[in-house]
Amino acid sequence: MDCTQKGKLKAAMTKTEVILKGTENKAITLDYIIPAKIKGPIVLYAHGFNGFKDWGGMDLIAAEFAKKGLPFVKFNFSHNGTSPENLTEFSDAEAFSNNTVSKELNDFYIVYNWIVKEFTQIIETVLPVVLIGHSKGGAESILFTARRRSRISKLITWAAPARADIPWHSWPTDRIFEWKRNGFTEIENKRTKQKLKLGLALLEDFENHKKNYHVINAAQKITVPWLICHGAADESVSIENAMRLNDANKTSELLIIKKTGHTFDRSHPWVEKDLPAATKKLVRECIKFALAN
Repeated sequence: MDCTQKGKLKAAMTKTEVILKGTENKAITLDYIIPAKIKGPIVLYAHGFNGFKDWGGMDLIAAEFAKKGLPFVKFNFSHNGTSPENLTEFSDAEAFSNNTVSKELNDFYIVYNWIVKEFTQIIETVLPVVLIGHSKGGAESILFTARRRSRISKLITWAAPARADIPWHSWPTDRIFEWKRNGFTEIENKRTKQKLKLGLALLEDFENHKKNYHVINAAQKITVPWLICHGAADESVSIENAMRLNDANKTSELLIIKKTGHTFDRSHPWVEKDLPAATKKLVRECIKFALAN
């Protein structure tokens, strides 16, 4: 697999950055942190809509997993709108506008295959992979795990919606009509106030694969251990989504964190040296789940 590397391939409590060739040859920016003494599986993190791998103190979260002996890998989807030159801003509006669920699922395969073929050589051992997905990344993690349920050892979702047609599932019919007529629609990034276009490919891709992208159906097929995490006061993805996912799977576990919202009290940029209490609890429970036999 084609990739370029920034930094040495060695086990250390420092972040190493990698660039992979992603879907349609767009870059997947990825980084990892490896504990000096590995005690558990590899943790792979996937961000959500309008997000990126370094959003809201994710380096601090990665370090917490590594402190407990868990290698941590996180990546930017190839069409999320960021670039290798600008990892935290949506500078590639064209890529953002052309993103689809299919492209992000394909990026999952690329990153997973990189872990299997390349990352295991770096750590000199073959380890199972625990997948964490936040928000829309959580919904797609469910779809991916259902397809590759024998290869992902455990699934953890953070504030995941019970559907993949995000963010347009609740839009009025006239806005969908305008989207189809114009070939695009605009959304505003609440953090940056930047207006970004969503191309028609996103809608058409979902409609053409609606059966395959049914998150509840996928949830029913997952047989690996699954921890569903949700904030009780989630303002973006209601807690009912967590209830639906939990009801759909006979063996999943449900973690509801009180008095916190969609990002578990984090924001971006996160300039504090410590994580907020809600995120600390989230991370603590996820580490316990990842390490459990």
